[in-house]
Amino acid sequence: MAHKAVWTGIGGVALIAILASALAQGKGTAEYPQSPLTDSVCINEFLPKPVAMSEFIELYNYGSEAVSLVGWQVGASPGTDCENANYKSLTGTLSPGGYLAIYGLQLSDSAGCVLLLRDGAQIASKTYTSPQSGLSIGRWPDGGSQWRSNLTSSPGRSNTSPPPSPAQTATPSRTSTRTPTRTLTLTPVRTATSTRRPNDTPGPPATACPTRNLSITVCISEFLPAPGSDIDWDGDGEANWKDEWIELHNASAKDLDLCGWMLDDRAGEGSQPYTFPAGTRLLAGGYHAYYLRDTGVALNNSGGDDVRLLAPDGTVVDIVSYEQTTYDASYSRTGGCTGEWTTVLPPSPGQANPVPTPTLASMPLYLPLLQRVGN
Repeated sequence: MAHKAVWTGIGGVALIAILASALAQGKGTAEYPQSPLTDSVCINEFLPKPVAMSEFIELYNYGSEAVSLVGWQVGASPGTDCENANYKSLTGTLSPGGYLAIYGLQLSDSAGCVLLLRDGAQIASKTYTSPQSGLSIGRWPDGGSQWRSNLTSSPGRSNTSPPPSPAQTATPSRTSTRTPTRTLTLTPVRTATSTRRPNDTPGPPATACPTRNLSITVCISEFLPAPGSDIDWDGDGEANWKDEWIELHNASAKDLDLCGWMLDDRAGEGSQPYTFPAGTRLLAGGYHAYYLRDTGVALNNSGGDDVRLLAPDGTVVDIVSYEQTTYDASYSRTGGCTGEWTTVLPPSPGQANPVPTPTLASMPLYLPLLQRVGN
């Protein structure tokens, strides 16, 4: 007589279900439920209303062991009820003390909810209202129970203390740091002869910036709108959103004094134009990258923006429009100031752009140059 195995109770039913599932998938052994939910991974920081970088949600593992993120999801809801959220599935492992910045989820810039799930079960959420532009909401310190809504954004790194309070804007140090970028705007350059004459001891302001030399050809040669968190493009010791850059090329045989020339993004939107101060020279045949940390010209990381070069009289000398971006990928011309635009060449800030290989000719590389104004 054959032996029969008999299971009774709820436990027996559950085990039968597990074995049936495994056999249905062609596996010789059953997959038992995962271990209990971990408490060592948390939502540590998020940026709902960016100014010069992309929205992100950051996770932090404050435990002493690595945690597999397979089966985990992070989500963003457009309302504080945490309903109707969009989710992004995670993979890989988060090391102890490690940070992970997740991009690609659209956070509401007015009010919303950020969620963390494992195997479909919600294990953490954080609601917010009226976020400040350009500032993160995060735990202070990392993994702590207190939240602050005015942190300096630091995706993939330890949370950074809040920026100086508004009360500090009138201090001498703040005044001095604003001098290079905010006092040398388009208005002072164009009205200097009438408004600043009494204070100009070196001589008439009109002689500080020479008139435009029509024999010099200068153009936008390359730009990087979306720096990631792995490459320190400007060499200041940090890889962050300030690593954006715009490169100019002087294609002529004469040096160019950029005094009064301007870099800007789309007209009437985003950043204020940056006006080059007196003594800024672009050598004949030279290339130079100008970084966001110095110019304040922030390009849209998600595309739909312009990069513009303006002469001292406001004439648009060169303009490039783009619709899409990829982290740490630059837009560059294939040659001089007359080449086509591509996104497949390796970035080369401050240097001549690499020459495309013949195999690139058959690929859809080039992006439309919507407008080019001759010198």
